[in-house]
Order: sequence, then C-alpha cells, then structure tokens
Amino acid sequence: MSKAVQQLTAYIDAQRPIIYIHHFDFAAVDRLITAAAHGFAVYEYNDANGWIDFHSKQQLRPMEMADFLTLLDSEGDQEPKFIVLKDVHFHLHKPEFIARLKNIAHKTVYSSTSAQTVVL
Repeated sequence: MSKAVQQLTAYIDAQRPIIYIHHFDFAAVDRLITAAAHGFAVYEYNDANGWIDFHSKQQLRPMEMADFLTLLDSEGDQEPKFIVLKDVHFHLHKPEFIARLKNIAHKTVYSSTSAQTVVL
C-alpha cells in the first residue's frame, strides 16, 4: 500500500468528513480513491456532466451540484460513501454549497450511522 493510500485511509478512519486533494492528474486521484474506498460506494459529480459513474465516467444524470448533494445527503441513506466533487472550486464561495458540505460533515462527525467522505 502506497504512502498516499495509507494517508487517505488514515483520514477516512479518523472520520475526516472533507478531504481536499490538490493534484492535476485526475486519473491518479481516481486510483488513490479506488485503493482507499474499501467498502464505500463512490459517487462523482462535475459541472460539465452532473452525476457521473466514477468508474466508467459516463453521465448518469445531468443535474446541478446542489441537487446532487441533496440526493446523497438524504436522511434514510446510511450507506458508507465517497462523494467526489471535481472542478467545483468556483462553488466554494457560495453559501448554499458551504451549508450542504457542513451538513454532510456534521453528520459524519457526530452521527454513528453516517459515513460520508467528501473529496474535493
């Protein structure tokens, strides 16, 4: 297991709800997430295509990011998951985006039934 995978796994085990990975190579980041995502479903969003399949990169549903986060942050969903948000840096100043991320983070840190990790 590489040092990067070990570090990401340690962050996940420590229940860090939001992880920012600054890297220009999306394929390398995808390999890192795949290696660390043992037992987690992986959901991916980008502004060009909306919700896409993490592995095939095929569009699943065109949608806005707020709708994507709302869908994955539903109360009844207890599935451990990675929420991968790519090229969303220009959303970081929007209050609605910040509020949705805080809600997911709060559940991950303070709820024993929620295991969601957001990767930016």
